[in-house]
Amino acid sequence: YNKDGSIMATGSLDKLVKLWDVKSAKELRTLSGNDGRIESVEFSPSGKLISAVLNSNQIKIWEVSTGKLIVKIENTSTYDDLDFVKDDERIIYISNDSKIVIYNIPQQKIETELPQDFVTKIKLVDDGNKFAAYTVKGEFKVFSIPDGKELLSSHVYKGEEIPQASIPMYLSPDGKTIALTLFNNKVHFLDVTTGKEITVMKDHAEKNNLIKAACFKGNYFLSADAIRNVILFNMTTKKIEKKYELTEFYPSCLSPHPQQDLFVLGDFKKILV
Repeated sequence: YNKDGSIMATGSLDKLVKLWDVKSAKELRTLSGNDGRIESVEFSPSGKLISAVLNSNQIKIWEVSTGKLIVKIENTSTYDDLDFVKDDERIIYISNDSKIVIYNIPQQKIETELPQDFVTKIKLVDDGNKFAAYTVKGEFKVFSIPDGKELLSSHVYKGEEIPQASIPMYLSPDGKTIALTLFNNKVHFLDVTTGKEITVMKDHAEKNNLIKAACFKGNYFLSADAIRNVILFNMTTKKIEKKYELTEFYPSCLSPHPQQDLFVLGDFKKILV
């Protein structure tokens, strides 16, 4: 969704990014000419720009109002982690050679490259002044922007076989909690300031169900797995509040509306509100 929730963006296997009017459900614009399937889409803070991460190792950025392509970045990773840094002028992403890159959109050039080996997931925190990262070594780290100084490091998982992050990290609306979903099908909730684990949600893991999509919505965390279960987790009580069983719908993404008490659940062919 854009900032006021009036426009929704989707990306799909057909290599298309589409913009939709939320009230009428009518298609507003199709952004085509892409070389690979769309891994993720993201509105800029103002809602004037839309970005897409492609599995062809590219990032593209368009103007929402005109559909004009203004940035095309090559040699990026296929990780679907991309954030706009504070405003519409910069993005942060992981490059194909495992560097954390801050890219200046108006100048169309790389502003900062931070070599951070083994980082697979990133998320902006502290209003864009820092970014959090998860590594292949099972570490949770926080770095400052723009110098990349390591401020915090803690182990989320220790052992011979360290599970990797299966989907992007998510930041709670109050900016205090990171949700990290791993291939062990557990959701680890971490304190952004200390790196300490707050709690672990294990229900998907008990049934060995791969988590496919997740999001925060207010004081809740929603997660959907491969066998069509959606779990509503209460962050205050640290307990599961509701479970939903979907029929004929295989979740691939979850996105909360910025203003209303609803969220969008998408699979490869349909969208459910």
